[in-house]
Amino acid sequence: MKTSICLNKKILVLMLVIILLFTIIPIKSNASELDTVAQGANGFIEKGKSTGGPTMDPIEIKSASDTIYNLLLGIGILLVLAVGSILGIRFMMASAEDKAKLKEAIIPYIVGSIIIFGAFGIWKIAILIGGNFDNTHGSSTVTIQPEGSGSAEGEYSGGGSKF
Repeated sequence: MKTSICLNKKILVLMLVIILLFTIIPIKSNASELDTVAQGANGFIEKGKSTGGPTMDPIEIKSASDTIYNLLLGIGILLVLAVGSILGIRFMMASAEDKAKLKEAIIPYIVGSIIIFGAFGIWKIAILIGGNFDNTHGSSTVTIQPEGSGSAEGEYSGGGSKF
């Protein structure tokens, strides 16, 4: 009984010391006001507009992405084929006990293959969807003649139908 009271007192004293330390030690914050953050962001955007330096060419980015995609896909295919071949040869040469162990190794092999090819499928879908967004942006201008002048004319260059 005495030891639990003594332990409770020690815990209480320790908690009080921790609370006292938190109140004495100053907390430094690097937070800025919202206006300062907004000014910094606007300055960054203006600097990007005014430099006129080299920009990223979408065709170069697509070419690099395709090269990396094809290279990694080839490596993935080679790995899947190599590991599958090794597992197959070992399975054909194995005894009954070893075949049971190899059957357990086939499950991670299949899951790994699904993950590899699923990742490449997601990558390709993301590239195809991202490429379609570039074609949908356009400008639209509509000019309407006042009543009695004859006709209303419109021009729309964002895809879809013309007025």
